[in-house]
Amino acid sequence: MKRPLMFGIAAAILVAIVAAAVVPRLLASDESFNGTAVDPDGPPEEFTLVSAAGDVNLSDYRGSVVVMYFGYTNCPDFCPATLSKLSKVREQLGDDADDVQVLMISVDPERDSPERLAQYMASFDESFVGLTGSDETLRGIAAQFGIFFQKAEGGDASGYTVDHSTTLVVLDQQGRQRLFLPYELTVDQVSHDLENLL
Repeated sequence: MKRPLMFGIAAAILVAIVAAAVVPRLLASDESFNGTAVDPDGPPEEFTLVSAAGDVNLSDYRGSVVVMYFGYTNCPDFCPATLSKLSKVREQLGDDADDVQVLMISVDPERDSPERLAQYMASFDESFVGLTGSDETLRGIAAQFGIFFQKAEGGDASGYTVDHSTTLVVLDQQGRQRLFLPYELTVDQVSHDLENLL
């Protein structure tokens, strides 16, 4: 069976499993947002990961709108494109950008050390924070937000790649999950949604 087909099947199974928990919380329609609004039923489960500066708790960012992305530093396409977009969003937000925190949670703990993540994130924006942890911890956090990732065969140069969801997860200033932002949204659309949470 070819890898794209296997990935598609695995992703479909995961979506079906996660849907039972996530779908009831999606709001049927909310014209205030370009992304998919989520019923804010309280903060997600607390977690602790590691940055280049040390341990980081999700609750440390209470008071800011948090934009979480699950990616990795060797990603050839979606990750750099998404982080470049978020850098432009921060520019567009102006002074309000100080109240927005972008976090990238690694889906490749084998290669993404805290130091490597810090260097990578700073190449897009000095305020961006990269986080990592054990594979088990990262998978538990990803599952909480309906995020999928798995190792995939790569070329001789890359060794392997990681197939992963490209959705942004957004928490409001009270730490409650409020939005899923699909990869396809533009800088203007993402900026609009974040401004509506500030």
